[in-house]
Amino acid sequence: MVKLQKQYETENTVTYNYYPNNGTDYGTFSVDKTTLNFTIECLDPIYPELFFFKALRKVKDMILENNCKIEECIIWY
Repeated sequence: MVKLQKQYETENTVTYNYYPNNGTDYGTFSVDKTTLNFTIECLDPIYPELFFFKALRKVKDMILENNCKIEECIIWY
C-alpha cells in the first residue's frame, strides 16, 4: 500500500509526497502535466524505488484523467 498526498499544483506541474505502507517516511516527486516527465526530489529511505514507481504511475493516470486528488491510496496484493 502507498498513500499519496498532494503538496502543491500549478498550471504545469503537480507535486506529491508518497508514504509507503502508510508510514511516516516519505518521498517527494513532481510530474509535468503536459509531458508527464517527472523529477524526484527525494525517495523514501526504507524502500527507495519499490513504492515510488507505483505512486508515479497513479499520479500520471490522475493527470491523464484530469483529476489530481488531494489524497489517494493505492492498494495491491
